[in-house]
Amino acid sequence: MSQCGRDDCKQRNGSSKCMRIQWESVFANKPNVWLTDIKIDTFGNAAMQKKWNRFKENAWLSFNINTANADSVYLQFVVFTKDENDKWGSREMIGFKSNRWKMIKLRLGDLSYDNWGKGNSATPDFNTIIPARIEIGLRSVYANDKGKIDVRIDDVVVSNYEP
Repeated sequence: MSQCGRDDCKQRNGSSKCMRIQWESVFANKPNVWLTDIKIDTFGNAAMQKKWNRFKENAWLSFNINTANADSVYLQFVVFTKDENDKWGSREMIGFKSNRWKMIKLRLGDLSYDNWGKGNSATPDFNTIIPARIEIGLRSVYANDKGKIDVRIDDVVVSNYEP
């Protein structure tokens, strides 16, 4: 992972830097390998917990992404509570490949989740939990033709309205 400036890679209009995730060698025909994740600390801080009341089940995650001239990736989303006892991974994975910047936006409450943690809650109830961290997970696809990953991500936002 690194920051990618204007001289290093093509930026979105109005941006001077983005986050870049590169893997120069990707396993062939090994689907769903967890490559890395982008951690977004959200409402776990005591000062932020009251703000969650304005979000709850209407929490949206949005970001801009491109895969340059490399292989496609799957995006999968994970929600954690503050103590990390409860952790849920989305069942949905979004396949993505584009050398142009595209916006991904999703309402967290619309996803289906599996319990990946040690808690008793099968799925997150955004009216009663306070997510302390949200992750954007990058996974490998079923087949690749370039043998490398070059993902760029910019403008990650958690909002209480549809972007």
